Amino acid sequence: MSVFNKITDFIKCQKTEYPWDGRVQIVLALDQQADFSLHIRIPSWCRDFEVKVNGRIMRGTNRKLRRGYLVLARTWQDGDEVVLELPMPVERVYANPNVRETVGLVALQRGPVVYCLEEVDNGPNLPAIILPDYPAFRIERDPKLHVPVIVGQAYRLEQSGGDLYTLEEPRKISAEIKAVPYYIWDNRKSGEMLVWIKSF
Repeated sequence: MSVFNKITDFIKCQKTEYPWDGRVQIVLALDQQADFSLHIRIPSWCRDFEVKVNGRIMRGTNRKLRRGYLVLARTWQDGDEVVLELPMPVERVYANPNVRETVGLVALQRGPVVYCLEEVDNGPNLPAIILPDYPAFRIERDPKLHVPVIVGQAYRLEQSGGDLYTLEEPRKISAEIKAVPYYIWDNRKSGEMLVWIKSF
């Protein structure tokens, strides 16, 4: 990426696997040293981040954001390196309780990517799946989809009889679930898809 300004011309080499990985590496190629501010976007989903300039962690006032951007103002040299680390844990997303259709439900998000359940991975009747309070998720790379997927333990409600209504409480059966990026659903087999999942 070439950038031109009134001070000097420089080339910015950026390496990242975002949005699947939160590491962003920027290396500057300058024809001469120059004083300017480098603005780096910190996405709203990110609760915390770490930034290093030439291996040194920036702390305190050096980490303050301006309208969603981290501003790095300094004298830059040829070959200076900025490394941004955006942690990407699996997060639960909650809708406003005024949205009646999603009351008591959660969606799964990792970084900027929202995930969903598909019947091809989790079987039929996806609304019978319930997430525990503190599920342990892990990230795996799907060899067929070529993207990270979320895998974790949940519960599936099952009823012993076929009656529509009964005084018997449904059983909670432990079940492993697999969530895939929402944008990729319906690319294998037709079936159910679910974004908003029941939660204890």
